[in-house]
Amino acid sequence: ELPDVKGNPFDYTENDVVATITKPDRSSVRIPAFFDGGSTWKVRYTPDMTGRHSVSAITLNGKPVQPAKIEPREFQVTGSPLPGFVRRDPRNRERFAFDNGSVYYPIGMNIGWGDVPPMVGKAGQAGMNWARVWMCHWSGANLDWVMGKKLTEGELDLDTARRWDAIVDAAEKAGVYLQIVLQHHGQYSSRVNPNWPENPWNKDNGGFLATPGEFFVHPRARALTQAKYRYILARRSEEHTSELQSLYTI
Repeated sequence: ELPDVKGNPFDYTENDVVATITKPDRSSVRIPAFFDGGSTWKVRYTPDMTGRHSVSAITLNGKPVQPAKIEPREFQVTGSPLPGFVRRDPRNRERFAFDNGSVYYPIGMNIGWGDVPPMVGKAGQAGMNWARVWMCHWSGANLDWVMGKKLTEGELDLDTARRWDAIVDAAEKAGVYLQIVLQHHGQYSSRVNPNWPENPWNKDNGGFLATPGEFFVHPRARALTQAKYRYILARRSEEHTSELQSLYTI
């Protein structure tokens, strides 16, 4: 709980909250936190070893802060290692492999949108291990573009974020790995499946972009998008911040 945070909690350039987690071997990792409403910030961490871990420090914009509370401050990791995350195979960059080196062959389909959790469950039951899901506004899956709801510029919708939590949790239980479409073509298209006329960043709707193409070059559009991607990574991160830096640099 961080009750005194000022400014936009969704923008890491204003509020970069990071937790340092100390491992059983006394090494440590720095994990970005994410805002989850009220004065609550959360950290999600995937351990790579068993034993007692502890949250040894919290920083805000690089400076130590004392949270109102941390739960839990320590946690015990038990069990046997899972294969790990899917990444590009260092032995063959045209293939995928888990952290333990075993090969991952994606088999699945484009689920797209709709009531995704049960569809992901059925995909897993059918033997699939991959699905593509879109962050589209018409399905209530876009963090900064919610139909029928006016968001402040730079605000992200927490109800949508929690729906994504449910999607990711369902996929994990089903053994299905997700390819998440962070931006789809219609958002900034005026010709092919155009959604530009209703885009909230369109000047005609009170936004700041005169044309769809400005999305790729306008400093404000780039900054807002970078902040959104950083929030997504923090909400489901497993690496320390220096490795994340290269992922969300546009």
